[in-house]
Amino acid sequence: MLKKPLQERAVKTRNLFLDTAGQLLAEVGFDKLTTNLICERAGLTPPALYHYFSNKYEVVEELGNRLSAEQDVIIYKWMQTQDAFPFPPVQIAALLNALHEHSLKQPNAERIYATLRGMKQTRDNPLFTMQNVSKSCAEWLSKILPEIDPELIIIRVRIVIQAMFGVHTMLLENPEMDAEKTNEETAEMLGAFIGNLTNK
Repeated sequence: MLKKPLQERAVKTRNLFLDTAGQLLAEVGFDKLTTNLICERAGLTPPALYHYFSNKYEVVEELGNRLSAEQDVIIYKWMQTQDAFPFPPVQIAALLNALHEHSLKQPNAERIYATLRGMKQTRDNPLFTMQNVSKSCAEWLSKILPEIDPELIIIRVRIVIQAMFGVHTMLLENPEMDAEKTNEETAEMLGAFIGNLTNK
């Protein structure tokens, strides 16, 4: 992906392409999405789009990156509020609910996630690997539990993050499910899994 712009006007143009692509993704699907269609809807020229993205795969990948970055902020803020271990399930459920509510407010989040899962070009996307947030969470947890093997902590944290994302996308794809109840059950499971670290 090309370098992100720094000037305000360029940032607005880039975001316009992203917002437009997100809308079109919901309307026509990924297969029918083209860079020309994005430009036509945005009222800009293809050269302008190619200044920021090489192809439609990069556009959709960046949509995922943008969603992922916003979700990471929610997780980091939650971490700052936790001062006791093990973490109470009610606190974990609050985090899961916050992540879910955030995605519900984002246009076409479900379609973006679904598209990304089917794109081989995005297998290194933080949306899938969660490497950045997993590393930060593991470092934070290692400070709370300095006596625990850091390698074990990172393994558990990555499992937890992936499980959280799995439940998160399941709820988006199945709006008939009771999100709060599902998150409560998930929190009980994840809380026990992480809490068990002190028994190792």
